[in-house]
Amino acid sequence: MFDNLFYINLAKLFFAIASIDQTVKPEEVAFLKTNLETHLKSSELVSDKDVNLIFSEFNSLIDTNKNANDCFEEFKAYYFENNQLFSQTIKSIIWKTADGIAAAYAGKNKSEVILLAKLKELFLG
Repeated sequence: MFDNLFYINLAKLFFAIASIDQTVKPEEVAFLKTNLETHLKSSELVSDKDVNLIFSEFNSLIDTNKNANDCFEEFKAYYFENNQLFSQTIKSIIWKTADGIAAAYAGKNKSEVILLAKLKELFLG
């Protein structure tokens, strides 16, 4: 349904949400993994191969200590170039995943709330 770039950019967004506070918590990674393997696969948004690609890219971003804001901006640029791929259903699934990552460890902090607001603005814009 989607190409590899779609999933790589999802990984960038999810990484940005998880790392905006300078630390990716194990609870955030666990939420992402569970959500991808249960909710997203059941929605047919991702296959096993796609889950592996998202995690591979997510882990690569952790390993290279990428900047969260840069990753969000890369996702945003991809979104604008490919907005036809983002139906309301897809946006809703992505939003729930991003929101869940932010809430996975001790609730949402200020930096996560700000980034989620940018994502919401992007999707509503």
